[in-house]
Amino acid sequence: MLPALAASPWKDANADVAVERTIAAPPPALAALVDSTEDIAALMPTDCVKDWEHTGALGPARVTYQIKSFQRRLTAKLKIVEPDRRIELDHEGKKGFVTRFLFTEAPNQGTRVQLTTYLNGPPWPLRKYYFEEVRPSWIVCYENALSALEDQVR
Repeated sequence: MLPALAASPWKDANADVAVERTIAAPPPALAALVDSTEDIAALMPTDCVKDWEHTGALGPARVTYQIKSFQRRLTAKLKIVEPDRRIELDHEGKKGFVTRFLFTEAPNQGTRVQLTTYLNGPPWPLRKYYFEEVRPSWIVCYENALSALEDQVR
């Protein structure tokens, strides 16, 4: 009889890519810096999000995500869901996803900025590679984007 296989540590893991940072600026000032696809493109490191083609402030825009061997070229539309609070980039299609900027007031006139992409994890056999390689690299990409956002208000 074969021994029982250990359960994958990624079986029920949350695949979302999420980072947050508190920035010393009010929510409206920060939201104004991501209210067009051109603004978001300027924040994103070109080694992970590139080849933007813009058709207007809210899109649709064509964009390529290249993180490790993960690559997707998608059409995205910007949605101002709640002015000065929640802005979403909706990547359309079967393999699409939503990226959300959420701005909430923090103490001392700061803003807690959350940048989250909501994803379904890939199936086996790609799941381990996604959680060990792609997702950590994507998190670094988003941390750099929030650093760029913070640099714009300094």
